[in-house]
Amino acid sequence: MTQIETPRLRLLALSLEQLQHFDDDPGLLNSDLVVPVQPSVITPVVARAIRAKLAKMRLASRRDHDWYTYWLIIRKDENLGIGLAGFKGRPNGRAEVEIGYGIAPEEQNQGFMTEAARALVSWALAQPVCGTVTAWTEKNNIASQRVLQKIGMVRSGEQNNQYFWIIKGGGA
Repeated sequence: MTQIETPRLRLLALSLEQLQHFDDDPGLLNSDLVVPVQPSVITPVVARAIRAKLAKMRLASRRDHDWYTYWLIIRKDENLGIGLAGFKGRPNGRAEVEIGYGIAPEEQNQGFMTEAARALVSWALAQPVCGTVTAWTEKNNIASQRVLQKIGMVRSGEQNNQYFWIIKGGGA
């Protein structure tokens, strides 16, 4: 299981089985990981995203697992799962990958998502197959826009009610 450590967080790439537990019964994940997860992490929108991710993961190569799964964001001080982050698949033919993330409402405004997103983007750009990370935010989601700005992403376009963000790695 791939892990990323930051000063306050541990990001854990969930296995297909662990992610399936989130879909079946988030309480089962706690027994599998021995890490309790904030119940507010799993909203109806997140549950739908997990089901879509599971379908893609079943078709993906095992070597691409970390690009398809969700990474559980764990607060080290409380050993508590507080959010999920991940990519929308393996980098495309232009070496670009899109990131997405979410955090429990009670954990917001403490810098945890910025720390997690920075670590995950750094991990991605360190992989030979990735040269660029992108993201979309709703125009009214100022908090998510601030996360992307703080980790060095720049707004490079918009479509309908969303902004498009990008960051390139050193080799891109």
